[in-house]
Amino acid sequence: MAHIRSRIWIGAAALALLAGGALWFWHSRRDLSAAGLMAHLPPADAVVLHADVAALRRAGLLDLIAGSRAAEESEYKTFVTQSGFNYREHLDTVLASFQGGQAYLLLGGRFDWKALEGYARRQGGTCEDGFCRMPASTPNRYISFFALRSRVMALSSGPNPWGAAAMRSPVTTRPAIRSALKPVWLYVPGSAFRPAAGMPAGTRLFAQALEDAESVLVWLDADGTKFEARMEAACKTEEAAVILKAQLEKVTEVLRKLIVRVGQQANPRDLSGVLTQGAFRREGRRVIGRWPIERAFLESLAGGP
Repeated sequence: MAHIRSRIWIGAAALALLAGGALWFWHSRRDLSAAGLMAHLPPADAVVLHADVAALRRAGLLDLIAGSRAAEESEYKTFVTQSGFNYREHLDTVLASFQGGQAYLLLGGRFDWKALEGYARRQGGTCEDGFCRMPASTPNRYISFFALRSRVMALSSGPNPWGAAAMRSPVTTRPAIRSALKPVWLYVPGSAFRPAAGMPAGTRLFAQALEDAESVLVWLDADGTKFEARMEAACKTEEAAVILKAQLEKVTEVLRKLIVRVGQQANPRDLSGVLTQGAFRREGRRVIGRWPIERAFLESLAGGP
């Protein structure tokens, strides 16, 4: 009888170990949700960019935004050959945070990790326990990366050679970030608009108007061949929202008059053709902005004809 009980306990322990191992294996390999990815960004109220690259690819917009394959730099082509990774085909999602001079990216896609480690070593870098770091092409900057999941890469670029390590564990105390259920969106805290001195004149005027906003969310809408940039600025009070709406309308009118004064026309291929077409409305403490975007503008961003 004791012998039978012993066999039962051994069998139960073996089943528990197998179940625990299977659960660990599933957890280590499953993809993270968007919220799960967000939790791995360093805890700072910083600029955050999200792009559903797979959705852009399905809609035929990825090549439009990325530009011609023939125009790709030889350095990138070498990277594709040696690493086996081409973002046009293998990248599905991007979630990026920009904090000071450091960029933190969580990339979802299909990766050949051994090939990527080999590429890092050939570039003068090192890889240890799956964590790789190597010098970037810009002096005094480094790239570091590791597999957060089998299909999720944590990558950092900047002066810190260990930057990617900041994304190893999820953070529960990070500031809340509003996001849009759109393929591409950009979150900007109000504080990011304050050092506006180095911006182009037209962009600087808008940045100065937005610097008192709590946060700004910008996203891209597409309807067939028509595109539109949308903005939602969160203000501290309704009175502040009334003022912001008036400021944005004033800045837009100033830009229109300025272009006419210098004898030019708004160009749909650059920001002058976008910013001068803005329309705004207020909803409580939020200011909503809309700018129609011509296909020519997206092509110019990609360096197209």
